[in-house]
This record gives sequence, C-alpha cells and structure tokens, in this order.
Amino acid sequence: MPVKPPYAYKVNHVTVSGTAFNGLEQWTCGFYLGKAAADAEDPNGWAELVSTKWQTLWNGGGSTMFASTYKTTQIKVSQMLPDGTTDLEAIDYYTYPSPIAGGGSAIFPAQIALAITTTSQIQRGLASKGRMFLPGLTFGIDSATGKLTSGTMTAIGNTMKTFYDGLNVLGADDIILASHGHAVKTGGVITSYTGAVNAKVTGCRVGDVYDTQRRRRDDLVESYTARTLA
Repeated sequence: MPVKPPYAYKVNHVTVSGTAFNGLEQWTCGFYLGKAAADAEDPNGWAELVSTKWQTLWNGGGSTMFASTYKTTQIKVSQMLPDGTTDLEAIDYYTYPSPIAGGGSAIFPAQIALAITTTSQIQRGLASKGRMFLPGLTFGIDSATGKLTSGTMTAIGNTMKTFYDGLNVLGADDIILASHGHAVKTGGVITSYTGAVNAKVTGCRVGDVYDTQRRRRDDLVESYTARTLA
C-alpha cells in the first residue's frame, strides 16, 4: 500500500465549495490553517468563522469581483493528522442558509481561474510558495496585451491581503503553507516521506495572466451541432 504524504504537525485544511451556472457545474478552492511549529487547534467552530471572512471577500460591500452565476454553498474544515490522513472526528462544516452569489455580471468559461500565489519567509524550496485558484472572476483583459491591467492586479492583491489578514485574527491558528516533504523510494516504490515543513503565509502575489484549471469544468455536458458538407 502506498505511503500517505505526511505533515509536519496537525493542520486544518479549509475547503470552500460552491456551484456555477445554476448548479450545472461545481467548484472548490482551499488553503491551510495551523501553526509553523505546533499542532493546529481543534477545528470545531472554525468553519463558521471562516464563512464570515469568505462572504466579505465574495460579495461584501457590493463587490463585483466574482460573477453572480457563481455561488458559495459550504465551508469545510478538516483536521489532517501528521500521517497524512483525515481525523474523521475533527471535521467542521458550515452551510450557508442561502448560497451566497457574487455581484459581477461578466462570465468566463468554467475552466478559467486565477491563481493567487501565497508566500512565506522561506525563500526557496518546501513551504516557500502555495497556490489558491479563485473561480468566477469577472475582470476583463487588455485587448492589446491579453493580460490583466496593473490596476486590476492591485485591486485583487489588496482584496486578498484583507482576506488573509482577516483569517489570521480569527483564532490561534494562522493561514499557513503545509509541505509534504520529499518522497523516499526503495526499489522505485515510495516507502516513506521526510522533511515535511509548515510555514506561516507572509505575503501573496497576483499574476497578470489568467490561468486554467481543467478539473473546474467537469460537470457540464457538452452538446454538438453537426453540419454535412456539400
């Protein structure tokens, strides 16, 4: 049986999930909460705490950052044990009474996303960088360059900084990067992992080119229109 990738300590994995296009598509994104050099707190109650910060990010203040056809339905916080398994007795859920919708009108294909890069004080290697793929963004691109404008990048960066800073004041845990470490192989087979690292997130970066995440478009059933040539 393959060895599961371990963590340096217990960590809490946050999964944000929702729907798009009237429920025809589903999406998720997430991040880790915990400590750099100790076990994460019990996740009980964390999902509702995170839900308030996510709702502010998603549609607070009349934000049009996310498309109205994208809705957030649930926050899940699962405690991951150092051996890489989930503690089934330490999972917390918060389901919004009514799914919260974005406030923007522009719509891109489901597989279009934007990766927010999270960084730590570690310059290179394990736990130095992470990614969070945001769904349903509404920002158009510059027709001359095919890229997001500098003003758009600044706006997204400021919004994400506010979100991440808000997570860090919710409790004893911070938003972190949790690296599994290096695989150790024996006879070409992974037998163990070593060097797992946790590090507090200290910054975030936004690129000026949209990303694609193919698994984001996996529920839409494609129809075809055919023509017979003369």
